[in-house]
Amino acid sequence: MVHEEAIYLHGGVQYQVERLDLEEKKAYVRRVDVDFYTDAELAVRIGVMEVEGSDDRNRAHGEVAVTYLPTIFKKIKLETHENVGWGKIHLAEDTMHTSAYWLWLPASVTDLLPTSEVESGLNGLGNVIANLAPLYLMCDPRDLRVWTEIKSPATGAATIFLYDSIPGGVGFSKRLFETHETLLRGAGELVSGCACASGCPSCIGPQFESGPNAKLQTLRLIDVLLTHRASPREAVPA
Repeated sequence: MVHEEAIYLHGGVQYQVERLDLEEKKAYVRRVDVDFYTDAELAVRIGVMEVEGSDDRNRAHGEVAVTYLPTIFKKIKLETHENVGWGKIHLAEDTMHTSAYWLWLPASVTDLLPTSEVESGLNGLGNVIANLAPLYLMCDPRDLRVWTEIKSPATGAATIFLYDSIPGGVGFSKRLFETHETLLRGAGELVSGCACASGCPSCIGPQFESGPNAKLQTLRLIDVLLTHRASPREAVPA
């Protein structure tokens, strides 16, 4: 949120970050009046440190290390949310230990689908469960972060991680693990009940982010996750 050229909101007032003093942990800002805000992009890697629970429903929860590197920021127009510019972020990589809940897709399904369809469905499902989870947890949406990987090193499969944004975690991951089926059914009802044709911010997110067929692919993946049970021969990723 705070990097050079970032537009930082405090008390309803816009400030632009002019300079960072990382050693003293200070940001030097000036008040501005502009018609856009900034949104940082992160390169994320998630490593599973300890699995505290998993079963044949392709779900798990436990302790993870989230390594992230801010890469670029986008300038987003306030009223239309269109992208009106971008810039590079020059900050060091950082790692946070926290707790996470994750779910993965069986290879027996993803191996039969084009990578583009798996990716669009994965992104769509990640968006909708990230929006629904705070309702079940009664928490602030900013308390959770979502990350999707088409082939996670941790599971070897297409995976969605939902992790606590607070170092050490506050117990959300276990509760999400326990409400796994309820969360997926709620996601299916929300997406199928949305009046849009192929995806929108009210369900799976903007169509330009997930692709033209993301809504259909998201519903297919939800159905797979609700019906699939790993056989004894299938190794449960951990």
